[in-house]
Amino acid sequence: MTDLRLKLDKARWWAITEQPFYGQLAMGLTDVLDSQPTACTNGKTIRWGKDFLANLSEEETRFVLLHETLHCAHGHLWRLPHDAKANVAGDYAINHLLKAIPGLSMPKGGLTCPLGLENLAEEEIYASLPDPPKGKKPPGDDGEPGGDPGGCGGFDEPAPDAAPTQPDQPPPPTLKEEWERRVIQADQAAKATKGDLPADLQRVLERVRHQPIDWRRELADFVRNVRSTCNDRSRCARRHAWQPVIYPRKKADELGLVVFAR
Repeated sequence: MTDLRLKLDKARWWAITEQPFYGQLAMGLTDVLDSQPTACTNGKTIRWGKDFLANLSEEETRFVLLHETLHCAHGHLWRLPHDAKANVAGDYAINHLLKAIPGLSMPKGGLTCPLGLENLAEEEIYASLPDPPKGKKPPGDDGEPGGDPGGCGGFDEPAPDAAPTQPDQPPPPTLKEEWERRVIQADQAAKATKGDLPADLQRVLERVRHQPIDWRRELADFVRNVRSTCNDRSRCARRHAWQPVIYPRKKADELGLVVFAR
């Protein structure tokens, strides 16, 4: 068990030092060792099959680590269905990118993107794939929700989003929003080091930037920030200060002008 943990630590250290953009994203996932056939992620953890991991070389371990990371960074958990066909589409998209990175080696049986699909979005790849015959499972579908036809690690339904810590507080960012934020931070890190964000993450970043704004969250943040700068409502009226009862001031605090537009 210790050897397997060390193997994963070495893969993450390599990603951080040699591929910092991908390495920074990989740090958002924790490792869990279990008995599943290959590997799988739910956006918070990577579940590694112990036998599967033990048989991977260092280069293959790095490949699977980044493979699972990109399932999350590309939003496959939210963009695609959770079935084996969707895992094939996701694998085609990210394996094509990972195979071009030196220091990585795709495990035996990994899926290579067919000619003509290299520059398509995952949804387009998914639509172009044939459906499996009725009553027959796609290759690699081991009963897990997403299966792993490519043998490099699949993706499952995303982990539940965190609940607010206080009833009157707005909900914390969803897991999807957290990954979008990580992609933006990877872009900022690239600019800070005068580097270029990888082309695959550039496309993800453009999709994030063009998403509609959640006006409910923006309004909640606005009201909370304005209220924090208001006068202290606990101050009492001075002319009643001599009385045993605290009287509030007649002048209310000002919230400011809120404009709604459609």
